[in-house]
Amino acid sequence: MGFNIKRLLLPLAISVQSLFALTHDEMKQDMDSFFTAYKQQYAFFDLKKKDYDVDWDDVYQASKDKLASVTTDKEFFQILTEAQVALGDGHCYNNAFDLVYYDTGIYALNIDFIIGEGNRVFVNWIHEDSEFANVVQKGFRLIGIDGESVRAISKRHKKWNSASTKGQFMNAFAKSLRYRHIYDGKPKSSKATLLFESLNGERVEVKSSWRHLKGERTPQAAVSSFVDDLKLNTAEIGDVSGSLPLELKIFKDQNIGYMKLTSFMKVDDPKPQFEKALELLEGTDGLILDLRGNGGGVAKWGYLLANYFLDNEAPAINKGWLNTIYSRVYFQQFVLKGAFSQKDLDETFTSVPAATQLLGQLGFDVTEEEVAEHFVDGEMISYEGPKVMNDRLNDRAAYTQPLVILMDGGCYSTTDIFMTAINDYKRATFVGTPNGAGSGSPIPYVLANSGYTAYISFGRFYTQSEVMIEGRSIKPDVFVSQTALDIASGRDTVLQAGFQTLMNQINPTNSFTGEEAAEAELISSTIDTQIDRFAKPATPDYIRNSLVQDIELKIGK
Repeated sequence: MGFNIKRLLLPLAISVQSLFALTHDEMKQDMDSFFTAYKQQYAFFDLKKKDYDVDWDDVYQASKDKLASVTTDKEFFQILTEAQVALGDGHCYNNAFDLVYYDTGIYALNIDFIIGEGNRVFVNWIHEDSEFANVVQKGFRLIGIDGESVRAISKRHKKWNSASTKGQFMNAFAKSLRYRHIYDGKPKSSKATLLFESLNGERVEVKSSWRHLKGERTPQAAVSSFVDDLKLNTAEIGDVSGSLPLELKIFKDQNIGYMKLTSFMKVDDPKPQFEKALELLEGTDGLILDLRGNGGGVAKWGYLLANYFLDNEAPAINKGWLNTIYSRVYFQQFVLKGAFSQKDLDETFTSVPAATQLLGQLGFDVTEEEVAEHFVDGEMISYEGPKVMNDRLNDRAAYTQPLVILMDGGCYSTTDIFMTAINDYKRATFVGTPNGAGSGSPIPYVLANSGYTAYISFGRFYTQSEVMIEGRSIKPDVFVSQTALDIASGRDTVLQAGFQTLMNQINPTNSFTGEEAAEAELISSTIDTQIDRFAKPATPDYIRNSLVQDIELKIGK
């Protein structure tokens, strides 16, 4: 592509840059660095070529053409964002929203939305002091904003929101509608006009003030921050507290368990937590495992959890692997953390013995002769190899009773890995809507001039049966999408369908009685639904994973 490899050399400290301050030459430098980084590090070019006919060289040329007319930093960020989104990979995220949030601020509404009835958008929460209160209710369908239909808005946002599948995009899109997209610019009016359809089909129009939110500058703001606001009920019996946000309830009348896991996002070993949960589940007749909205986290915990649901006579799930690309881009994260200097990294990539030693620290048993084959003009471009993703196995006997997994488009990354592994063995019944289907495992790459942080999928995950996960959703055995009435009444029909499915597996019948339906509703009513209250959007779990790399490397003297 004609990029200068030396543009990858970056300073140790990246501070927040002021928007609308980059020169055109600085933009060009950052653009070349961005496309070079993807060219060297991105793991799915062949797959995205096959799925979407994406040619990265063509994307680069189109982006260069657009750059000629750019006048602001935000327009520049938009070009880079659209390049990332063209790959159709939910792990290809960036921190442009953060940069704007900390510089000029963002605009938001006191209302929250959710997907239902397939791909329709419904009201899920309303601030009690907003203009929506007493006018709009949960379950009202959003028709449009400022005279533009939801369909038209989604079509535009598809260019700016990365997603591996339609389900992942629609889940994220609905949640994002309470914010004005940064690339839509400043609102033309102090109030937004929203059009809704009520439960009886009437149209309701509401004008609501935009709230302006602006973050405080911090030295770390160039790397996406996140809000960790996960709060779960204490389990009804026993204690399953630990590193992961895990909730467990045992319903003694039905003798079934309900376990909800909202994230795999901790590097601390969750094995003691899983062992305790299995101890509490002993003797139950079945389990509902609720993974809805679990965006993933540390990949190996997905495989670890899978082992707790396979018969001990089945082969242990520890042979899945992440086929990983190691280039300068991969190691930039360690430079930024101060693990070693850019100079040490540069020298390592021009020395066969030093590069061999570095790969050895990553677990690769390679000779200098093998490493030398990856050198071009005296410099290693990249090394690609597999990493086994799980060296941890369960001590307790696996749970072998009927298992129902609740899923939706918010299931992504490590959660996809877990569900695909379970599906390989036909171990569970899946209830809900298709998962997000992503497995790229991202790393952050910071552009020197702008502070724009591009997340790049550095590896492709395969299960031990060699199933490709990226962009390939699991079709639920029982498809359930909440209706407007469900949302309005707070009825969790996906959970109820999961309960019905589980009870019919425990004790097969030809019909589900009214009494049993009442039990399903009673059980679902005891499970709290967490609403993300008004705040800056949290960085998705599958992005947060890249911020907690637990590898320690040493190079240089």
